[in-house]
Amino acid sequence: MEYEFGNIEAVIRGIFATNKANSSFKENLANARKSVDEEKHIVKKKFALKVISIDDKNTATTYVQYHQYSLISFIDELFELSKRHSLKKDSRLSLEAFFFYDQLEGILNFIRERFPEHFSENVKIPDSQKERLICEISRKLTFIKANLKSEKIDRILVSVCLRPIMKLLNNEEKEVTYKKVAFNEMLINELRRTIDSNCGKISINEAIRELLLSLDYNDESYFRYYIDFIKINLCQAMTTSSKLEELARHFKLINQSLSRQDFSYDLKSRSIREQLSDWISNEINFLETQQKLVKLKPRVEEDFVKEEFKIKVAMSVSQFACLIRVFTESGIIENKNVSELIRFLSKFVETKYSEQISTESFRIKYYNLESSTKLAVKNLFHTAISYINSN
Repeated sequence: MEYEFGNIEAVIRGIFATNKANSSFKENLANARKSVDEEKHIVKKKFALKVISIDDKNTATTYVQYHQYSLISFIDELFELSKRHSLKKDSRLSLEAFFFYDQLEGILNFIRERFPEHFSENVKIPDSQKERLICEISRKLTFIKANLKSEKIDRILVSVCLRPIMKLLNNEEKEVTYKKVAFNEMLINELRRTIDSNCGKISINEAIRELLLSLDYNDESYFRYYIDFIKINLCQAMTTSSKLEELARHFKLINQSLSRQDFSYDLKSRSIREQLSDWISNEINFLETQQKLVKLKPRVEEDFVKEEFKIKVAMSVSQFACLIRVFTESGIIENKNVSELIRFLSKFVETKYSEQISTESFRIKYYNLESSTKLAVKNLFHTAISYINSN
């Protein structure tokens, strides 16, 4: 397969092979710069015409990627040469190497923009681009970290969402591919946009979770984080039915969240939606099976409680609602899901004047406490305390 950029490579290799003591070296350098600059425009046109003339798509892809790999390899060689001369304090040769690999990067970028359907996004970027990328991301990360220090932000979530960026900055990635660059750039830019635009409609934690879902951040760390997040919510559900409702809610949120087509963190893994959906589906199946087995299981007499049994309290609905509000707010009752608590008590408690408590009425009285009601409950507490003191 013919290599279209052979002339440029030969000119560049020739100039660095020249004896620097030669009096004509400076002139040769200038001529090489001019030759490379002129040849660059010629080969770009020649290369484009060649690709267009290839009828078979697979052959065209092979041709483009052969030149892509060759250019990246030579750019890396020149970048290393530039750094080596820089360490030797030979600034002139270091700058010349920079000029030449910068010209070659221009050709590489042209191929990527002109023939994206043939260009491979799954190969490493040139080391020179990687170094610039790290500097740019480090600068943006300073702003991100400064704005993610709020006490309201889940520290584990922050650590998980910054993990791919930190792996890049700490050189933990074996190969920084174009795909990984695109993901990291999108992630840090969208994190900044999320921080700037978040105005209280949803919590910052929820906004970050939605962002990572939309970017298909299918890393195991995020999968584990999201499962733990769901489990915490399930712990607040008192019944199997309410747990099933909670799982169904998460299933809906995950599958209805916005997604960016053809965008993913790890192309070798299933999407984060598929992984989470499968886990939730398995949990739902388990709970439904468990629920059916409980219904089929014969009840032992001493464990049996009549369905019509209720706790009777010598107070009004308003007073009972106030009592429960006091116990909840003071931490005596630890249930976090107030709606579930109200539904439960409405079903199994009977007050002095109401055999059947309306859930909605209980809810209204729970959140709207009158002064007279507070005083009545206070007197009940005094009565209870007097009993404790006298016994």
